[in-house]
Amino acid sequence: MMILNFIFIPVASIGKAEVIEWVKSGDVKNEKPPRILFENNEVGFDHSIVKFSDGKRQAVMAHYKFKDGKVIFMETAATNLDN
Repeated sequence: MMILNFIFIPVASIGKAEVIEWVKSGDVKNEKPPRILFENNEVGFDHSIVKFSDGKRQAVMAHYKFKDGKVIFMETAATNLDN
C-alpha cells in the first residue's frame, strides 16, 4: 500500500502521472515476478527483467522506503539488455 504523498523517482525523466499511464498502457511487462533482494521495516530492494512491446528488454532495480507499513518512496534504475 502507498500513501498519498508517495515520492517516485523513475529512471526516465517523466512525471509520476505519465509513468502510471505508460504502465497501464501495457507497453511494459515483467518477464517473471520481481525478485526481492532485501526487505526490512524501513527499506526494500527488488530486481526484475522487463520486456517492452517493441521487444526491447531491461534489467530494473527498485529501491523502496517504508513508513508505518506503507511505501513512501520508490526509485528505479535500469540497464538495457541485448536482445
